[in-house]
Amino acid sequence: MTATKTKPKPRRRPVPRPSTNGHAAAPETPDLARLCNHIIELHRNREAAVRSRVMMENRLRAVIMEKLGYNSRLSKEERGSFVTRANAVIKLVAKTPLGKPLPASVPDPGFVRGMLSGVDALKVREDGLGKDMDRLARQLPVAAWYRTVRGLGKTSLLSLAQIVGECGDLSNYSGPMKLWRRMGCAPFTFNGETLMPSTWKRRKAEGKGLPAKLWSTLEDEDGQEHVGYCDQRRKVAWNVGDCLMKQNGDGPYRKRYDDARARIAETHPEYSDGRHDKHARLLCVKLFLKDLWRAWRRAAKVECY
Repeated sequence: MTATKTKPKPRRRPVPRPSTNGHAAAPETPDLARLCNHIIELHRNREAAVRSRVMMENRLRAVIMEKLGYNSRLSKEERGSFVTRANAVIKLVAKTPLGKPLPASVPDPGFVRGMLSGVDALKVREDGLGKDMDRLARQLPVAAWYRTVRGLGKTSLLSLAQIVGECGDLSNYSGPMKLWRRMGCAPFTFNGETLMPSTWKRRKAEGKGLPAKLWSTLEDEDGQEHVGYCDQRRKVAWNVGDCLMKQNGDGPYRKRYDDARARIAETHPEYSDGRHDKHARLLCVKLFLKDLWRAWRRAAKVECY
């Protein structure tokens, strides 16, 4: 009697789970985890392209201004005129077909064209990555709710992809307060003073900001990840708030903005109009992020309060 060979059972490949980033873990599907991780990767690549493009544009403008005679000893008005002249040169070169002669007043046209070709290439990559992010964002469970928000998701879900790119899976946040902190919309208390992280950063120049070591304490209650103030994340929140303030119409977020601005103008008339506006935008964004967090967890079938 010959022994029959039995095939070994194939080993099940473990499904990679994303880091909870120090937040309370929540049940999620592997597909959602991979989708969020893919959006995060695309968002980082797109931001790298944006930063590179802006640096090239600024460097090109600076070189042209220097060739036109700019120096730091000029008055503020004179410096501003050089910026205007440099922008005019860039615009002229950009719209002039290759091979057509340029005016003699254009300094080093070869250099300008070379820099503009690099800027255009980065812009193409930036737009392509943005389209990929929009396509993936439409597959998120919360996409249907996001499209109903007036002023945000009617034509593109890029802003939703940017939020996911900065925060990851929102199911991993145990409450909207954690999401506010992540997006730079929550205050931090030190030595009895409660201020927004951006204010602490601005006061650093006055010698009254947070010590460098204390920035690492701007973390969640588990103390596993630094989630303190980040210019990039705050910029995403600001842009969302700007769209809601201008295009939400008679929706709840525009109403929140109007009510908050009227109230702070009444309680703090000594504040400037700019400060009234920033405070109202902050509360508008916080309300939206709270609703987004709730809608995400409902769509992902995670219990929320």
